[in-house]
This record gives sequence, C-alpha cells and structure tokens, in this order.
Amino acid sequence: LGETFIDIDRTQAKATQTVGEGSEIQIRDHPDIQDVVRSSQTTLQNVDVLVRRVDRIIGFIESGQGSIGKLIYDQGLYNRLNTTLNEVQGMVNQIANGKGSIGKLVASDELYNKANASVDKLNTIIDEIQAGKGTVGKLLKDPSLYDNANQTIGKANSLMNDINSGKGALGKFAKDEQFANKLDNTLTRLSNIMTSLDQGEGSAGKLLKDPSIYTNADQMLIETRTLVKAVRENPKKYLTIHFKVF
Repeated sequence: LGETFIDIDRTQAKATQTVGEGSEIQIRDHPDIQDVVRSSQTTLQNVDVLVRRVDRIIGFIESGQGSIGKLIYDQGLYNRLNTTLNEVQGMVNQIANGKGSIGKLVASDELYNKANASVDKLNTIIDEIQAGKGTVGKLLKDPSLYDNANQTIGKANSLMNDINSGKGALGKFAKDEQFANKLDNTLTRLSNIMTSLDQGEGSAGKLLKDPSIYTNADQMLIETRTLVKAVRENPKKYLTIHFKVF
C-alpha cells in the first residue's frame, strides 16, 4: 500500500540502555499485510458508503429534484432569475444616469447643496440661540423671562389656592353650594321662560309666535307713513288752528 516508514520513539527508553553501532532495536508491533488490509477494509467500506450517497445526491440533482436540482435544471426559475437580474440591472443603470429619486440622490449635487445649506442655516440658528437671540434664545438665556414665568406660575398657584378655599367669585362658584343652587334655580327659571316663549305663552310669547300682532303692527306702520305723507303734502289741512275770543 505504499512505502514503509520507521518511527523511533525513545520516551520509554531506560537510561542504562545504550545503542551502539550494529545494535538491533526490537519493534513493539509488526503488522503484516493482512493486518493492514483488515484495518483498511473499514475505511474502504465507509468510502464506498460515502460514494454511494454522493452518487444518489448527484442523481437527485440531475433529475431536477430538490432546491439545487431546480436551481440547475428548472428553466422557469432560470428565466425568473434572469428577468430579476435584468430589472435590477435596469434600476442600477437608471440610478447611475441620475433618474428617479435615488438616482438624483446619488448623481445630482443639487440635493447635497440644499442639505449643506440647510445644515449651515441650522448651525446659524443654534449659534443665535446660544447667543441668547430671538424668542428661543431669550427663553434659554434670559433669566428675567424665567423669573417672570416663575412669578406667573406662583400667582396661578395662589389663585388656584384661593379658588379651592372658596375665596372670590370663582371660589364661591366652585365651593358655595347655596350659590350653586341659586345659579341652578336661575337657569331652570330661564329655561322655563324660554319654553313659554317658544310655546307662544304670555305677551312676549304672543309677540314672537302670534302672526296677527305682526300684521297689526305692520298695518299700523303703513297707516302712520301714509298719515305723515299726507301731512307733508297738505299741512294746512291738518295743522289749522282756530282761536275763539269770548
């Protein structure tokens, strides 16, 4: 099965043993050809099994079975893959030519310039804010604005405390049950009045709902205008004064 190699190992040698010229060294094992064949038989069997399995796998692939077989022999999958690659190539070409949003993003310097200008403006705004300029800058840097806001919050808290304690009109409105009852009674009576007016009850209700009152009032206004016109046209007829002396 090949050349023979000698492996000399002195790990188990004794210190008193020396090897001189012409000496013989006994070997531990001396396998013959049969031993070598027997030890190689298992390896050959494993290799045979492996070759058979590889052969079956290759047979499946050649018959178009499995993912690899379909990838190699399925014409439809190849066509779809080829179409997809062509579409991807077309998209890449369009992007390289500056077409579409991504193409403009890649090929056009205009978007870069706009983004750069926007960044410059943003840096300017941040510098102005840090310098205390503008409303936001004053909000961050001006202590008086903080003091005013703190005072306003303090006054608002004081006002809420007064309301919660029942002070003032709002406090009474929130805490005084008698005042709430009066307000509820007033609103109820006002609702009743509005209901009566809507139903045409009373003088005011008739004034709103009775069409005859509107008609009479309109007729009276017409007659009044007619009288005023007649007086203007012939005032002597209506404004003659007779004096009698007794």
